Amino acid sequence: AIESSGWRALTSPRAVSPITIAPLISFAAPNITSFSPTSGTVGTNVNIQGSNFSPGTEVFFNNTQATDVVVFSSTTMQAKVPPGATDGPIKVRNAGGEDVSTTNFNVLP
Repeated sequence: AIESSGWRALTSPRAVSPITIAPLISFAAPNITSFSPTSGTVGTNVNIQGSNFSPGTEVFFNNTQATDVVVFSSTTMQAKVPPGATDGPIKVRNAGGEDVSTTNFNVLP
């Protein structure tokens, strides 16, 4: 192995050329523009509109994480209200950052 300035090139007797590692992919922070419905019971599917949604985007209902989340596109996703959720904002988070809704979701009994 050859090391220089933090980069590492790996070679072996059978290698034709050094292995090159691709640069990291950057993510943009998600943005919530709206969600519906604005209230529901535990188990209600909530449609979230916005931007920069990607697989792995997390959703929280007043800091309680939803475990059933489906990202349909970079602008549309759906999350099921999780057990333990209480009235409060919806937060979405990905590797690029997070956004919190300006209005609350109300959890009905």
